[in-house]
Amino acid sequence: MNKDQAPPYHSLLVIDDHNMIVNGIRLLIGDWFSVFYHANDGATGIRLALEHQPQLVIVDQVLPDHSGDAVAREIKYRCPTTRILAYSFNVNATSILKMFEAGVHGYVIKSENDAEFEKAVAAPNPYHSQVDMEALAAAQARLAAIDSGVAQPVIPTVPGNVASHSIPTTAVAIPKVAVTKSSQGRRVALVIGNSAYENVPALPNPQKDAAAMAAVLRNIGFEVVTLATNLTHEKMIASLRDFAHEAEKSDWAMVYYAGHGMEVGGVNYLIPVDARIAVDRDIQFEAVPLSQVLSAANTRKIKLIVLDACRDNPFTPRKSEAPETVAAVPAAGAPIATRSTSGRGLAEVKVQGATLVVYAARDGQVALDGDGGNSPFAVAMVQRVATPGVEINKVFRLVRDDVVEATAGRQEPYTYGSLGSEDFFFVPK
Repeated sequence: MNKDQAPPYHSLLVIDDHNMIVNGIRLLIGDWFSVFYHANDGATGIRLALEHQPQLVIVDQVLPDHSGDAVAREIKYRCPTTRILAYSFNVNATSILKMFEAGVHGYVIKSENDAEFEKAVAAPNPYHSQVDMEALAAAQARLAAIDSGVAQPVIPTVPGNVASHSIPTTAVAIPKVAVTKSSQGRRVALVIGNSAYENVPALPNPQKDAAAMAAVLRNIGFEVVTLATNLTHEKMIASLRDFAHEAEKSDWAMVYYAGHGMEVGGVNYLIPVDARIAVDRDIQFEAVPLSQVLSAANTRKIKLIVLDACRDNPFTPRKSEAPETVAAVPAAGAPIATRSTSGRGLAEVKVQGATLVVYAARDGQVALDGDGGNSPFAVAMVQRVATPGVEINKVFRLVRDDVVEATAGRQEPYTYGSLGSEDFFFVPK
């Protein structure tokens, strides 16, 4: 970019304690400006900004005496017409978010090339360089959780020699929350935990996970919380039918399910404890499709389905004894398990309206069970939903980060759907 293309700035202030960086900026864009100021620390930078009211300030994120966001915030307040650009080696999402919240108009990573830096200086609108906006949203969620004032979860270090489908956990403590009548409207929940499977090995934790989840939902002010454990197919259908009556007269309807689940031909199913799935076509008679759960949760405002059910398929498939097939079920003899050859996880789900479907492990992954306590996903959920003042999408970003950390990256929760422009909170401020 030549001088004729340079932005219409008259004066520039660079606040950076690295003289090599300052000299490099001077050589690259110094001729764009009539006046070039330089400060080696935050206090001097603020003083020069107040004295000279520069049109552009470039500030490092780390300074000897102050944080870059504190300096940017002060200059933004005292010099409201000054444009501020952060320039740093720091790629940490939380640090970047703090700079944007302080009022900077752009953030450029110092490892970028000259052309990218010039583009950022010349950009008339807010600019970010190599900044992962999803990471920024996650950082924003973490800051909101910290600002809530409640103790943050402590994620234990994962040993390197744990079993492939189990992570050491302890039983989660149920947070105590002082809540008043919810401004979120009438909220109801159906919480299901299936552990005592009759025809495959039992799962140790879903029943405990469901009990913990039901307890925290009651604590945060859900008006109706139905806890149902070890449901047969008949009882599972009956529970969904009863819940549908509650949901239709409510503003929130939430279903939390912990237990076995599987995908067949792109259709996700929740597995009752009495299921007998010997051949592929049995799934339609023995299990409950996710679509039926979604239908039962129809409500006035928000529908929320949370599935800690992405565990390995425990049922051994064999070929069907007859050639007939049914819609949405794979051809006779196909594996009962999943879209992957290893039979892992649930399939992606598409939803409409104000609906969120949350998987404990993203499609194609397997959710790990806790060894001795609750599952890693349940631990994160129970602790995070009780955080005051954190919007629901941010809550699930925090849950995702907690689980990824607790499982050393082997499990990543995933949220499908959206809620529109209205904000929803498990616990308002």
